[in-house]
Amino acid sequence: MTPAISVLLPMYNAQDYIAEALDSVLAQTFEDFECLVMDDGSSDASRKIVQDYARADTRITLLSQPNSGIVTALNQLILAAKGRYLVRFDSDDVCYPERFATQLDYFRRDSELAILGSKVALIGEQQGTWHYRQTDEQTRALQLVGNTCLCHPSVMVRRDVYENFSYRSQFPHMEDMDFYCRFLLSGKGKLYATTEILMDYRLHTDNVSKQYSSVQLAQRALCLSALWQQLGITHDVQDVELFTGPLMGADYTGDMNTLATSVLAIGEQLSRINPAVMTEIERRLSRVPSR
Repeated sequence: MTPAISVLLPMYNAQDYIAEALDSVLAQTFEDFECLVMDDGSSDASRKIVQDYARADTRITLLSQPNSGIVTALNQLILAAKGRYLVRFDSDDVCYPERFATQLDYFRRDSELAILGSKVALIGEQQGTWHYRQTDEQTRALQLVGNTCLCHPSVMVRRDVYENFSYRSQFPHMEDMDFYCRFLLSGKGKLYATTEILMDYRLHTDNVSKQYSSVQLAQRALCLSALWQQLGITHDVQDVELFTGPLMGADYTGDMNTLATSVLAIGEQLSRINPAVMTEIERRLSRVPSR
């Protein structure tokens, strides 16, 4: 029988966290799912832990590949998935029991919805909450100014979206940013976040996002520049650096008036596409850390 949901869970050396992640999946109030775990050549006990879970619950399937990275792992998981809705999840995070049921309810209420994320609570080395936007227009505005508009491990995606967009190997540490940018250009549906917090997102020294921050910054800039170019936004390298640097929280040592003039000029172009962009830019300008 075809499950309603397929969970896509890439894994690499996650022995300290994978059991908690799988327990949170198995605790879902909505039970019609398969959980596909792709072992990306782990050298620790991760594989053995998942094998034990798979023997105890047939909804869990362990797949394997030589160490090839998250992009290859995700694309292979998509090919193996049978569900109508595909859920991204990471091996070190924790789903809340109502996550699947809540996200499915959003899809049932909005026939145009294609990608749905959620607010997330931070655990590990940093505490707090990451807030995302609850309308399609605001979410798209967030992406247009260079942010990753949804927390990737929180998303539920309509199957046909993944049939049109696979992850691309040229963005191994910004595959989500590239995916959202291409989706925005496609015009194939809505994307936004739930009002509810539906998962715990773990921040620790082993996070890919912490290990490869400089690489991510360069790849983010490439994604944003490509998006703007496709939209006909006149810009140069410095414009992109301002949006992916100080407007993303990096220290800024230049003149604030010059910064504001430059980013607002880009904002005027972007606002013709999405009026919510100016609100995002003004919010970010007010938070630029300066010296």
